Amino acid sequence: MPMQPPADFASLSLAEVARLAAEAKLPPVDRWNPTHCGDSEMRIAADGSWFHQDSPITRAEMVRLFATILRREPDGSHVLVTPVEKLSIAVDDAPFVAVEAKLSGEGEQGRIAFRLNTEEVAVADADHPIRIKGTMDAPRPYLRVRGGMDALIARTVFYELAEQLVEGPEGRRGLWSEGAFFPFEPAAPAEPLLVGDLNGEAPMPEGGWRAAAVLIAVTDRADPGVLLTQRTDDLRTHAGQVAFPGGSVDPSDAGAIGAALREAGEEIALPPGTAEVVATLDRYHTVTGFEVTPVLATIPADLPLVPHPREVNAIFEVPLAFLLDRANHGRGSRWHEGRERHYYELIFGDRRIWGATAAMIVNLAQRLRWP
Repeated sequence: MPMQPPADFASLSLAEVARLAAEAKLPPVDRWNPTHCGDSEMRIAADGSWFHQDSPITRAEMVRLFATILRREPDGSHVLVTPVEKLSIAVDDAPFVAVEAKLSGEGEQGRIAFRLNTEEVAVADADHPIRIKGTMDAPRPYLRVRGGMDALIARTVFYELAEQLVEGPEGRRGLWSEGAFFPFEPAAPAEPLLVGDLNGEAPMPEGGWRAAAVLIAVTDRADPGVLLTQRTDDLRTHAGQVAFPGGSVDPSDAGAIGAALREAGEEIALPPGTAEVVATLDRYHTVTGFEVTPVLATIPADLPLVPHPREVNAIFEVPLAFLLDRANHGRGSRWHEGRERHYYELIFGDRRIWGATAAMIVNLAQRLRWP
């Protein structure tokens, strides 16, 4: 947690810096909820300078005082708050700037402390991570300070840190602090998206691909899930398999989105108007000749859904985090018409999610760059 340090920051040991940060006392702004609200007519520029009515605030002690009552709201805006009033303040980039850094220790025993432009001290750790945004050519490094607020790490400070990089997990170069590793290099490029069955070589049928769509319905809850169905055992195709609600695009449908919503209404009795479509995702070609468009949407949690008695044996929800976690993306293979077919599969309890459904889940995780 930040605090106001003595002026001789450069002479402090890292242990002294850590102690000072731990002892920091700041007003309990997170517990203040005054009824009077307004506009402070103040702004924090990208370089950390403070302004009031477009005039710079030059008194450093005044800036330090205002910084102690600065709070980030849930919507990302910032306010100056006291027990009796809450005033909005414009922030061009980050509300703080890290203007000096001290490093000690080696490897996992390393520690990095920062001095902010408000003369506060912060130590990088798991709760106060260093994050690199932007690009390799134009990086924008940030340090999480307090209350969801960041400090932009000054360019000179960033370059000093970059000279001390070590190799960390997954071969990425970065720095350790308080047992946490902060990569300064981007992750390795994601694996290519999956384009279809038969290792991406499913042949186009005569007459072209048949259009189909599925609904990836994400439940709107604190820990969201995704609806899946277990097909009945007597279907002509995909009997007993796990699948998203979906099917062929009919001429009367409003494209893939209309088809996915109609099929969800038929298969699981999804009430009309309850799905909020987010996007259509990457198309996937199946060995049965379909070009499937996944439609990503959110739906209210705990809807009274009903499985279609002839098509759906069960409706169940799988945590979104489970589906996106690459550790759960197993690989399998089987022989199909004289050649080995490789596929993804996810095992959730006693249910096996594989084939095209698993491939579309893997593609979604790739698009989101899920860890």
